Amino acid sequence: MITVDYGMIGYGVECNVYNIGNGICYKYYDSNIVADCAYKNAIMAFNAGIGPAVYDRNDYGYETEIVGIFADVFNCGECKGLNCKQVSMRRCCDTSGYDILIDTIAEIFDIDKYQADLHVYNIGIKDGKYIMIDFGECSGLNSDE
Repeated sequence: MITVDYGMIGYGVECNVYNIGNGICYKYYDSNIVADCAYKNAIMAFNAGIGPAVYDRNDYGYETEIVGIFADVFNCGECKGLNCKQVSMRRCCDTSGYDILIDTIAEIFDIDKYQADLHVYNIGIKDGKYIMIDFGECSGLNSDE
């Protein structure tokens, strides 16, 4: 279980993320049901090559690899990385990697209407490739709407 000894390095609606050392973080959820869902989704994404490595599942969360965050490395002065294609139809950024990620997610998770929360803080970068880092129920991966 995570204690105050670990530094929180991220958070969202469903979880807090703590650095536990050696390039690994612990994603702590308020709900064990959501933690189970996120863990299963994270394993599917990792196996498909669009998620970070996933380790132990325990308590109300799981351990996973720490990767770079898109928002921390994106360097577009015009749109600040907010998916140029949706901002007044500007095309100031190369979003081809983003498009590939969206298509892969839709295929892997069998989603007809994609509703995931893929903003610049929910996209990781690993080995120069965009990957997912948000796998909970709010991510939209479990929606059949």
